[in-house]
Order: sequence, then C-alpha cells, then structure tokens
Amino acid sequence: RAMADDTGPDANLGAFSPVDYMSITSFPRLPEDDAASSDTGGVRARRKQDDALDDPDSNDPENFLKTARLQRLPSSSSEPDSQESSPLRLTKKDPFSQECACRRDGLTVIITACLTFATGVTIALIIQIYLGEPQVYYNGTVVSDVRLCSDIGTDILHKRGSSVDAAVATALCAGIVHPHSSGLGGGGVMLVHNIKENTTRAIDFWAVAPAEDLLFNNLNANLTLLTKAGLSVGVPGMIKGLYQAHQLYGRMPWGEVVAAAARVAKDGFNVTTELDRGFVIGVPWDFSCRRIQFTFTNSGLYFSVERRAELLSGQKRNVAKMPEEWWGGCNITFPFVATVPMHSGLMLGSIFLQCIHMVHKPDSGDVAGHLLLSAPPPHAGASLLLALGIMEGYNLSTHDDGNLTYHWLTEALKFSFIQGSTLGDPTVDASVAERMQNILSKLEAGRIRELINDTWTLPADSYGARQLIDSYGDASSVLVMGPDDLIVAMTSSLSGAFGSRVMTPSGILLNSAMLDFTDPSQSPNPTAGQANVMGPGRRPITWALPTIARPLRGLCGTYLSLGGSKGPADTSSLAQIIIDLFSFRRNVTDSVLLARLHPEPNLWRVLVEDGFPEAEASFLRSRGHNVVRSGGSLGVTHVVRRLNDNIRGVEDPRAGRALP
Repeated sequence: RAMADDTGPDANLGAFSPVDYMSITSFPRLPEDDAASSDTGGVRARRKQDDALDDPDSNDPENFLKTARLQRLPSSSSEPDSQESSPLRLTKKDPFSQECACRRDGLTVIITACLTFATGVTIALIIQIYLGEPQVYYNGTVVSDVRLCSDIGTDILHKRGSSVDAAVATALCAGIVHPHSSGLGGGGVMLVHNIKENTTRAIDFWAVAPAEDLLFNNLNANLTLLTKAGLSVGVPGMIKGLYQAHQLYGRMPWGEVVAAAARVAKDGFNVTTELDRGFVIGVPWDFSCRRIQFTFTNSGLYFSVERRAELLSGQKRNVAKMPEEWWGGCNITFPFVATVPMHSGLMLGSIFLQCIHMVHKPDSGDVAGHLLLSAPPPHAGASLLLALGIMEGYNLSTHDDGNLTYHWLTEALKFSFIQGSTLGDPTVDASVAERMQNILSKLEAGRIRELINDTWTLPADSYGARQLIDSYGDASSVLVMGPDDLIVAMTSSLSGAFGSRVMTPSGILLNSAMLDFTDPSQSPNPTAGQANVMGPGRRPITWALPTIARPLRGLCGTYLSLGGSKGPADTSSLAQIIIDLFSFRRNVTDSVLLARLHPEPNLWRVLVEDGFPEAEASFLRSRGHNVVRSGGSLGVTHVVRRLNDNIRGVEDPRAGRALP
C-alpha cells in the first residue's frame, strides 16, 4: 500500500517532469533537515503538508507552479529562536525600496559635491587666466637709444620685475651713458597702458619754471638773461616722476631698480657715436663747461670706456633713497641750489618742494581701426593726432599713389604744427582744453582736408598764425612691453644738448627748460606766442611724443609703443611709420627703415633724408614744395609691436652705437 501511494499522480508528475517536485515545493534542505527526515513523525508531517497543496487542478503542471508555495530556508543556526520559519509572500512592494532611497540620497550628495568642486576650479582658472600672472612666462621687449641700457631693462623683466621697473632702470642708465640727452637733472613724460584693465595713464614730470617772482621780474625786463646758463635751469622732475611711476606700477624694490643702473657708472661703458657727436657739436668748450670736459675726457681726449665714479656715488647715496628724503632734505637740494647761483642763476631751496608730477589722461584719436594715445598738453601729442586724422579721410591703401600721399602728408603736417603750437600749460591756461578738443575733432580734420589742394602747396599764411617752434634738442626714448600686460612709452630730455651745461658736484647735469618758452617779441605772431610765454610754475610746450596704439574695439589685435628723440621731427617720423603700418600694411622693420621727410615749421622747407627717392622729391617740387636734402637723419624713432602674445621690438638704426 505504501508502494501504491508512491505511484499516485504525484509520482507520475515527478516521473515525467525534469523538475523535481520537492525542489519546487520547498527549498533544498540542509544536512540537519536530512537527519531529521529519518524520523517517522517528520515524514508524516511533511506528507501532510504536501497533501494540503493538492487541489483539483494539481495534475496541471502550469497551475501547480503558480500555486506552489515556497518555504523559507531553515536557518543553520543552532539557536532555537532562529529556527522559526515563515512563508515568503508575493507582494507588489519593493522590500528594498527604503534602502535604495538611502543609497540614492548618498549618491546625490557625492555628485553635488563633485559638480561644486569642478565649478569652483573652473572659475578659479578663468580668474587666473584673465587676472593672474601668466603661467607661460615670456620675456617681453625693451627698446631704447642705448643697447646696454635696453639689456639692463630686459634683465629686470627676467627677474620678474614689471614693465615700469624695466623702464625706470633703462631711463636711469640712459642718463648715465647719454648725459647730453637726459638725466636726473631733466624731466620727461611717460605713458603706461594696462591691457587687462584697458586703462592708460600719462605721468608728466617735465621740468617746470621756478616759482620765484624775483626771477621773472628780472627776466621779463631783459629776456637775454636766459643766455646765462644758470638762469636757463628749470626745476627738474625726472626722479620724482620715475618714483611716482614705480609707486603705481612697480614690483621690485626701488633700491634694486636703481642699483641696476648704478652698476653702469661703476663698471664703465663704451662711448656711443651719439655721445661722441654731442661732444663735437653740443658743447662749446669754454670755461663754464670745463668741468664737463674733464668729467668725460682726459685732457681733452675721449676715453673709449667711461667710468663715472662721482655719479655712481650720487646714485647710491641719493637716488636709492626715497625721493621725499632728498627733495625735502639737503642731500640733493643743497647741491642744486648751491650750483645754480655759481652760474649766474637764481634758485631757492623752496622751489624743489614745488616740483610737480601730474597724472593725466592721454590725448586720443582713432586711426585705421586703432586708438592712438599720446602725451597731453603742454606736450604736442594732439598735433600728431591731427595730422593722422587729416590723412585718415583720404582712405589710404596699398593701391594709392605714393607721390600724392607725400604731398597730402606734407600739407597735413604744416597745419598740425601750427595747431600744436597754440597749446600751452592747461594748469594755468583754462582755454587750452577747449583748443585741444577742437584740434582732435573730426570736423577740424575734415575742414583742413578740404583746404588742401592736390595740385599746389598753399601760401604760408594759409596754415594759421605762425610762431617759432623750438626743438628741445636731443632726447631719450624708452619703450617696454612686458609679460605683465603693461605697455610703456617714455621720453625724457634735458631740453638741449647737455642741458644748461651746469653740473652739480655729484655729476648731475641740469636742464635748460627755460629756453623752451617762447619770447613773444621774437615770434612772427606775438599774439600766438602768448600760449607758451614763461611764467612762475609754468611748463613749456614740448614736442615729446611717446605714443601707444591699441585695438579700437576689444583686446585682441595689434598694440604699438612708439617714441622719438628729435623734437618736432618726431611728429613727422611717427606719422609716416603709423601710416606705413596701418594703411600700407608694411612690416615693422620696413616702416622704421624707410627714408622720411619733415616740413620745417619755421622755414617751411621740406627736409628729406638722403635715402628718400628722387622721384618722390621731384614730385613734391612740382607741387611747389621747397625740398632740401638733410644730409643726415631726421630723428631716431623706435617701435615695439605686440600681436596677440608675439612681441617684437625694432631699434631705429639711425641711433648711435658704441664706438669700437
């Protein structure tokens, strides 16, 4: 009978199905379950449980699989509490839903933290790119009249100094090697453009007239007194202006910048052709200049290498200190004040406290898609911008006739010289601002362009009220573009070869800035000469034209730093170089090398360099111009160009080089 029970329907199902019946109705049993199954009671209990699963449709395997109830796998634990069994039930609720939610919350926190960190790093990188120091550190370029001094400025850039640090060291060095052009006893004007901030400052520290009424009472009575060396000295502003620029833009300590230039006086330098020329034509070797003669020569014979020990000690003792120490004390003021009266001059110590440096906005005008920035009044930067504004209306291109272009430019320069000579010191003459706005206007440029005749030059009185336009003689130019995105253009001068030729005991040559003023009695138009008449604390009109060009819109494009060293001729040279670069699309080197012309303001002769093509010179003569070969160069003009991050400086080969 037991056999018969085993051969029932359940047995048939197990026989024909590949799935063991017991494996469906329950989980596999553990070894202890097998041991317990040998017990008769265990078998009966199991069979009773199996019988309870039977129903009328038990013979249907599909129905059986649907209704089969799984048993919980017995625990292998020996503890009695763990032996409880409860059947698993089908449910629509995910038993792990709560745990997954927790997992999702944790993942959200991780993702959010990663995104926040990545965003912060990205913002920091963007700020670093636009505002921080460059990670790829390129050296930049320094250009000046003296290669030795340019190398000193470049070394400052290599030491991570700012562009202004390099300009200050280069200018101080140039005053040592070229004392006929510039130095601590003179003054200057510096333009600094910040590419990142798109801002420009003009720092004016040109020498000014003394603020002593007694001096001007004597001079107004007899202007010929200016021929006395001591009376031609103005209050120098060189060192105070350089220090102000360093305070605004410097990175290295002031003492280190000065020491870089002082080493030139200690180690010595080769005399350049420019200094040699200055000795020959710039100094009358009379008694008043005897000390200059023996400072640079040995019994009248030039040294090939100069060591200026006196100036070195002066640089170390005085310049390396803060300017306030030696303007307000006796270190420098006393030698200045004591030296000038020895040469028939009058200078009181109080005037040094009135030495001024001014920070202005530069003059500006747009030319060929670029914004040009030049020195404001009393410097004649507006004259250059007017000439270029007139030429802008001709829409010059590479296809234009060069002959007619030279005629237009000559006429435009004549107008610009007359207009520039009407400017004066805006701090004492409020009308200067109004005149400057008129000069820089498009309407004025258009009016003058309509007056220019393509077939013949105009009569002399057609250009405006004439007055004498004196050159300040030789000057020194320093141009710097560094890795700090600063552009520097600087011009400094003693207002004449060796200035007043008055030298202090420390070897500093003093300027002759008083000679830059106009004597109305000697001017062709006394009324026009009033703009530049001398007076207490006034600054004379100068033709110092440090110039910077930047893209008219945006920050990407071509940047230029330009400067010259020959007075009014700089206006003509800079105008021709800028037209060659922006209108005729010539490269920088060719633009600097090309021969130039310059219409002399006082005589209206058109001077041309020896290399100027004869065909163009003949064309100008055919238009009525009095063309004369200059027999030499018409000034030295340097250029530094930056296109994106590519910086290139071009030294004018007209500049003097060291003698062998």
